[in-house]
Amino acid sequence: MMRALLILALLSAIGGLCAQVQLQACLGIDSPGIQEFGADGDRHRTNPGLSFSAEALYSARADLHLGCGVEYQLLRATDADWGGDPAFGFIPIFFSGKIGLPINCDVMPEMLLHIGYGFLTGNDDYIDEGDLTGGLYWGIGAGVVHKSGFTADLMFRRSKGAWEMDFSGYPFENDIIQHNLTLRLGYRFSIL
Repeated sequence: MMRALLILALLSAIGGLCAQVQLQACLGIDSPGIQEFGADGDRHRTNPGLSFSAEALYSARADLHLGCGVEYQLLRATDADWGGDPAFGFIPIFFSGKIGLPINCDVMPEMLLHIGYGFLTGNDDYIDEGDLTGGLYWGIGAGVVHKSGFTADLMFRRSKGAWEMDFSGYPFENDIIQHNLTLRLGYRFSIL
């Protein structure tokens, strides 16, 4: 009997948590950006790009959402003169925080914060030797949520990665930092 009550209490708690969880899917339109290479100070412009993201958000309060997410940035070209068509992207996995400014209308403004780890990827023209590694990813921005669930936000994002290589027994690491603005359009919905 006690086991049945514990299982029932656990299922009720899980159901209550799920009722407070929302999912958000977004399409990001990324502005041209700047990519910096730490060892030699090179700066290259990057082309605009697209990104897709998904977040799971727990509603701690009506105006506070905490959660986690993942984003996939389609490869985008850079103006680096390396020959071929070098292209790169990041795949960030992040914690998310959204603080709404509750006002009495259909659209609620909110502030956004992402912080996590971004995996750096690139095509063969971007990196032909060595390994690409990821690093700190963060983004900050502001947006709006309509009561129907549609969202729009503008974020400044910064991703850090590195190119690691071994030159005749001497390890070499070059930091790669990318920053840009992105306009994200999405939809937020409850799972229950």
